[in-house]
Amino acid sequence: MSHIETLRSGIQVAKRDVVDDLKEVIKSYEFYQDEVQRCYHDMEEYEVKIDLLETQKANLIEALSNKTWQDMRQTAFYRRQARKWRAKG
Repeated sequence: MSHIETLRSGIQVAKRDVVDDLKEVIKSYEFYQDEVQRCYHDMEEYEVKIDLLETQKANLIEALSNKTWQDMRQTAFYRRQARKWRAKG
């Protein structure tokens, strides 16, 4: 913390106390340490969300590939059936 001191010449100057400066440094250091912990906590939450999204993506890709395969089989079956009927008729 600073305090104002008047010199003999009548000029006022602000002087800072070393102890108060150290207290401010310690306070800001503790604040930044808390910020680091919050950031790590946020990162862990994001990692969990990312893992969940990757799992959902894999499930959706699997469902899409199964649906595509079923559609391909059904289309092939209909084409085969149409060829059968044309050959007989």
